[in-house]
Amino acid sequence: FQLDANYRFIYVSPVIEKTFHYKPEILIGQELNGLIYPEDRMMVMAFLEKCDANSQRLEFRMVDNQRHIHIVSTSFRPSVNHSTPRSITGIMSDITEYRRTEEALRYREERFRSLIEKNLDIILIVDMKGKIDYASPSVEYVLGYKPEEIIGKQAVTFVHADDYAKVVQAVKYALYTADFGRYIEFRAPTKSGDYRIIEAIGRNLVDSPAVGGVVVNARDITERRTAEDKLWYLSTHDTMTDLYNRAYFAEEMSRIERGRIFPISIYIADVDGLKEVNDNEGHTAGDELLRQTAQLLRNSFRSEDVVARIGGDEFAVLLPGADENAAQAALARVRRNLQTINEDRNGYHLSLSMGVSTGQKGTSLAEVLRLADENMYAEKLSKLGRKARGTGPLSGQGYRLD
Repeated sequence: FQLDANYRFIYVSPVIEKTFHYKPEILIGQELNGLIYPEDRMMVMAFLEKCDANSQRLEFRMVDNQRHIHIVSTSFRPSVNHSTPRSITGIMSDITEYRRTEEALRYREERFRSLIEKNLDIILIVDMKGKIDYASPSVEYVLGYKPEEIIGKQAVTFVHADDYAKVVQAVKYALYTADFGRYIEFRAPTKSGDYRIIEAIGRNLVDSPAVGGVVVNARDITERRTAEDKLWYLSTHDTMTDLYNRAYFAEEMSRIERGRIFPISIYIADVDGLKEVNDNEGHTAGDELLRQTAQLLRNSFRSEDVVARIGGDEFAVLLPGADENAAQAALARVRRNLQTINEDRNGYHLSLSMGVSTGQKGTSLAEVLRLADENMYAEKLSKLGRKARGTGPLSGQGYRLD
């Protein structure tokens, strides 16, 4: 198009009809100002007033014949022939779609950036060499490291040594498949030197030009895992003695019975005279006897044995893989340790009635438990008989050692 000194159209190319729906002849003699969006008119007029001989470009909005708004980029060049009236030649391009696409892209990028920056989950990109290529800002909140402090380092540097093998295996799996396949848990060191429990899953985007690695989404589950562990502990342990409780003991009996760990022995113990201690010395003294019994049993059995308090004064131990000889040896060991404890005690001594039983493959553990219980009661009755005759450790003044 071409404008005269008053910015009226003196020439308009036919292509304007396709974009702005004006026939060229309609526009001849009209002011450019009439097509400019009202808010942009002063800016365009001020630009034209200062327009010199060099071509200059300006973006502004135009309104077409259907009242639609277009964003245009226009190059203006004033005439340099002083023998003719001043005119301005313009070349206008409709960039509406370009600007809308650009704005949409900017919005999506800003939205994505906000999501990443405000997200408490860590997002990493690990390249084919195992190095961290990208780390989201949340890594500082979780582990204390600024993203730039860990970028370029081997990802496994931030994995506890005991968890190293399973994390490497998961990453290798992800490199040859679509993802980790499942969440993995590991401990990650913080900048301050402690560890956080991390849950992570990865997605293989090695073939994506924009990524070129495994994208790892990781979150800190330390508090959740601590709470879960505490709930599990409370549901499976006796709060007074810190031994397993009856529910866990029964669950382990069922699990072991379904397995192949035979033979299996069960030890039963009952604290003698607990009621008498409670009545004479108070429940504090009775509770102390229970705690000492728990400590005695912990020290007398293997780490793989399941030691539990299954009643008020009753304790039981599962001994997987222990035959009759091993069970009798364990019983003898408890007796020796009990004697040692009582030799060093003043006041009420600890007395236990005990029994064991062993089951082979195919034997019901409920039956093994019943037989161990019977053996324990047989010993208790024997002690009571000696007490009635005035002999044995239960005679005289009960449990007090002078």
